[in-house]
Amino acid sequence: MIDNDVVSEQCIKDKIESNGARILGKGTVNEAKYVNAILYSTLGHWSLAHTGPIPIPKISAEEQRPFIRLVDEILKAKAADPDADTSCLEWDIDRLVYDLYGLTEEESTAIERSLGLIHATDEEEDAAIGRAIDEALSEEGRGDIEELRAILREWD
Repeated sequence: MIDNDVVSEQCIKDKIESNGARILGKGTVNEAKYVNAILYSTLGHWSLAHTGPIPIPKISAEEQRPFIRLVDEILKAKAADPDADTSCLEWDIDRLVYDLYGLTEEESTAIERSLGLIHATDEEEDAAIGRAIDEALSEEGRGDIEELRAILREWD
């Protein structure tokens, strides 16, 4: 479960700003692929919704190669079949982008959850419900928590 006090939207925004710098001017085709990989990544979509266009880190051509390779693979797959599933390649780009901006696993999970790309697991939901019940019962000072949990388990 992600602690929202630790993973704040402002913290993510600050990391994006500190690790990015807008690339201006005309670039090569490969630079365009690198930039587009970032802009169309999950982080790029999140940033656009929360802060505006994402700043693009200036990195060497060598460091851009993994991004370019993945974009080329996506373009090749889509050229062969416009309906090709490239989600695994897109996920790989997302991981590269998260690393590029120095985001933690918790921060990337928070971004994906905020965009509705992932949902809490049953275990996480059950734990959250359990915590809410515990808090409610302890605040009211009534009932036996274990008895209530046993009743709730029977509902499944």
